[in-house]
Parts: sequence; structure tokens; C-alpha cells
Amino acid sequence: MPLIYLSTFWLIVVNAAAWAAIQIGVGYFAAKISGGYFNPESAIFKEWHWEQGGKIYEKLFRVSRWKSWLPSGGKFFGIFSINRFRSSARDYAQKWLVESCRAEFVHWVAMLPALLFFLWNPFNAWMINIGYAICANVPCIISQRHNRPRVMRFLRRYSRQAAVVAETRKFL
Repeated sequence: MPLIYLSTFWLIVVNAAAWAAIQIGVGYFAAKISGGYFNPESAIFKEWHWEQGGKIYEKLFRVSRWKSWLPSGGKFFGIFSINRFRSSARDYAQKWLVESCRAEFVHWVAMLPALLFFLWNPFNAWMINIGYAICANVPCIISQRHNRPRVMRFLRRYSRQAAVVAETRKFL
């Protein structure tokens, strides 16, 4: 039994408004956090062995078929859009990695408030909100976890090529 009783109409209105405020609020505050906190090598964002360089997400979810349909909150908040990889420049790729970590962070944090929805939702409605939190955020997390290892491989190749060029220049 919820602590606050709302009619069905108001339950829908309050839930929709709460989700809009949560998604926008978390995105807004995350956009204000320094990119230095979003290190792709840190424990929370690093690639795990079982992810197989992001390939597991393609095998299980066929990510490349639907990831282009996902919205880019970075563009909405005016920081950086990660919808498409738009440049092969090293600085761009490094910025893309940071913003990919930021996006993943936003979607993990945006799911947490779903637990509080039990305060005004009966159990069935609360479960629907839990389902919404998962459906609205997990695909975005999967997309980041799928793409980030690919961009990191690109940067490793870029760094190796740059090192070879630098070594070659020593001899010229």
C-alpha cells in the first residue's frame, strides 16, 4: 500500500513528470561534472573480460541494428553528441570516450530513483515504473558498453602508429 494515495489519472501525471524531471535533472547535473571524473579505465567503466570487446552485446542484443535510434542527451545539454563517431582525430576519440562514460553514468544513476516510486504507487504500478527505468536506460548502457571498447581499440592502434612514425622520423 503506497504512503500517498493518488487516483489513476494523477498517478500517471505524477509518474510521467517525475521521470521527466529525473532524466533531465540527472543529465543536467552530470553535464556540469568535470570530464576528468569519467575515466574509461576506471573500475566502473572499464571493459570486463566477459564483454569480449563489446562483442557480447552484438551477439545477445544485436546492438548495431538499433543503437542509432537512441537519443543523445549530450547534444540536448550542449556538451557533446556521441550518436555517431564523427572524426578519426585522436582528441575527438578521447573526448568521445569521456562522454561515453558520462552517458553510462547518467543512465545508471537515472534508474536509482525508481526505488522511491513505491511511496505513491501501488505495487503493480511500481513494477511498471521499475520496468520503465530498465527499458529507458539499459539499452543506452548496453550501447555505451558495446561502443567504448571499439573506440579504445582505435586509439591503441592510433598510438602504435604514431609511435612508429615518431621512431621512423628519428632515422630520417
